[in-house]
Amino acid sequence: MHKYVFDVNDGDSSEWDDEDLECEGPVAIERHARRLLAEAGARQIARGSEALPATVVVTEEDGAIIMSAHGWLNGNVRVLWSQRRPRDRSVRAHVRGILLKLVHGISKAEKAEN
Repeated sequence: MHKYVFDVNDGDSSEWDDEDLECEGPVAIERHARRLLAEAGARQIARGSEALPATVVVTEEDGAIIMSAHGWLNGNVRVLWSQRRPRDRSVRAHVRGILLKLVHGISKAEKAEN
């Protein structure tokens, strides 16, 4: 699993909190970002703040931004992925399996021809 940094802003302050988390892929990253947005909304409500959108920015360990999510108190969430979006390991493993079968099949065919 890869480690990602989740930077969170509640929307009503200039402060950002960050949290490191290991995630399997984009589904887990987005799920965690949505949870953080819900928690930020709860903090806003507890403070009696205006309904400003909370923001989560997700970066890889090298600092590259891969996703941002914005959430409003009414429950609406907007998620934006960068082009560096990570792939789920299950998809990667599936593709690797297909490629290995293909290469293995080609090797067998070449040996049969010789």
